[in-house]
Amino acid sequence: MLQIELQHQLGAFSLDLNITLESGLTVLFGPSGAGKTSVIHAVAGLLTPRFGRIVLGDRVLLDTQQRVHVPTHQREFAYIFQDPRLFPHLSVLENLRYGQRFLGARPALAAFDATIDTLGIGHLLARRPMALSGGEKQRVAIGRALLSSPRLILADEPLAALDEPRKDELLRVFERIRDVLNIPIVYVTHSSAEVARLADRVVRLDQGRVLAQYAGERRAQADAVEVVTDTLELTGRVIRRLNATEVEVHLEEQLIRLQDDQALPGEWVVVCVEATSMRVQRR
Repeated sequence: MLQIELQHQLGAFSLDLNITLESGLTVLFGPSGAGKTSVIHAVAGLLTPRFGRIVLGDRVLLDTQQRVHVPTHQREFAYIFQDPRLFPHLSVLENLRYGQRFLGARPALAAFDATIDTLGIGHLLARRPMALSGGEKQRVAIGRALLSSPRLILADEPLAALDEPRKDELLRVFERIRDVLNIPIVYVTHSSAEVARLADRVVRLDQGRVLAQYAGERRAQADAVEVVTDTLELTGRVIRRLNATEVEVHLEEQLIRLQDDQALPGEWVVVCVEATSMRVQRR
């Protein structure tokens, strides 16, 4: 169980929340500027709030009133950024072994060879990061995080910089981590598609406040999130350009004509449907 109580001011933005997260994968969901990254920065120890208390299990990591502040490197967490942040002068193998340096006396949650197999990166071990694709780099970053046997994984929009096929591959990786390794995960995103695939529970944030929380079946959560969000995101592939301002997109098993003056055939696009453009009808 992770307890997070925070109050903090960042310029004109204020953060004020109190949430308790059970084990499993929790998605912090909301638009840009909602406070999602600020929350996990505080959990990681990268942000010290004006007032806060953070407890994982029976271990107090932060209590500003009692002047308790466990340093980031002692919290035994793994942080997966949008940018993989691999060491460019080390090979993939050396980057992965670096994660094991933080294992300490804790037992390994996953064997090295099993982690490599799960991520499908065995053929990359001798390469340097500059020779990897974006998806390959993120797989290595995830492997490095897992090999540190963290008590908690913090993932800050880890798929945002990837194209749709790579996103789908890594969503399957996160599903395996969630279902097999049983490591608690706090996952930041503003993509309803990622919520639908991954979330055991959803905490919806906006302007530094908790607007709603959902738990239970993942499909029910996704439906709930889509109802309360202002925009529904759907992913499709551009089939062809119709003219200078329109394209045909394969979306949700349908071919749809959309306004766009830049997308090229074969590209993956995200189609945003405003809530004011939708209505719900019972069958």
